Amino acid sequence: MTTILCDSIAADAWRTSLQWKAYDRIVVLTDTNVYREVFPVLDWLNEFPVFVIPAGENAKGLEQVERIYQKLHEFKCTRSSLLLCVGGGVVTDLGGFCASTYMRGIDVIHVPTTVLAMVDAAIGGKTGYNTAWGKNMIGTFHAPKAVWLYPDVLKTLDQREFYSGLAEAWKTAIMLDGALWIALRSNPLPNNWLHRTAAAKRDLVETDFKEKGVRAWLNFGHTIGHALEHFLLSNKQESLLHGEAIAWGMLLELNVVYSDIHPVFNELRDLVEKHIPAPKLQVEDIPAILERMQADKKNAHQKLVLAVPLGEGVGGQVVEVKVKVVEEILLRWINRWK
Repeated sequence: MTTILCDSIAADAWRTSLQWKAYDRIVVLTDTNVYREVFPVLDWLNEFPVFVIPAGENAKGLEQVERIYQKLHEFKCTRSSLLLCVGGGVVTDLGGFCASTYMRGIDVIHVPTTVLAMVDAAIGGKTGYNTAWGKNMIGTFHAPKAVWLYPDVLKTLDQREFYSGLAEAWKTAIMLDGALWIALRSNPLPNNWLHRTAAAKRDLVETDFKEKGVRAWLNFGHTIGHALEHFLLSNKQESLLHGEAIAWGMLLELNVVYSDIHPVFNELRDLVEKHIPAPKLQVEDIPAILERMQADKKNAHQKLVLAVPLGEGVGGQVVEVKVKVVEEILLRWINRWK
């Protein structure tokens, strides 16, 4: 089981344990923004060799993977070494992938520094990097030994980054925990829900690590959301942050499967429209967005596969839908966003 620690005292105790001392090398991977903003807060990280990659989704490609491998080699890492990934989802995804494949696998611990990474990207062992034809098309499953949550570092985030991450917490709560969904809507302060959200995802994932069943519920919002995110990024338009794209993806996928009669639809729509910027899209963008959805690795039988909640915090279902239905919903929302 991945250990989730949500305070500095517990993490400090882990770092003095025999398990920590068993590693022959400990290397830190981070990005330029986190190195500037977070390392002064978590100054103990400077005890170790640090490799800094560029910040942002554009860095999540094969070029950086090769650079990380090279650095692990230069730092003389072995199968008994540890990679400590300090950052958001790009760092934990890339670092997790490199840890899973360097010398056929070394241990990794994540120290996520964004809400999104704390409640989603750092939890569950999915790793990967982006290609020209989609997000996370190359990847592995590699569970971190531990995930350390330091709520204090969230003070370095702006409001947009905060709500982007909160959207992934909405997803987990809507799927798995109705009481958490109520708490997130009424009190967005992290100390009230951070550990509970991360643990809810971890506990589900550990029943279905390779995503053959219930773990697929957590793809809620991702078929449409990834397509929106990748289209905007690849066309160099004003892009959405990952959690922002997933927020709109959840809303549209509910709309596709349930119209607007799902019990959380109105509450989610109000939150998303209040806190998440709308994507700037034109009707003529729809074919390219659909093309990206059809390339999604979750699809089957020439249909789009969506994971949607059954109710409020009671689990989900995976359904196949026709491309034409999604096209109609996209058209409706693009006209609404104008």
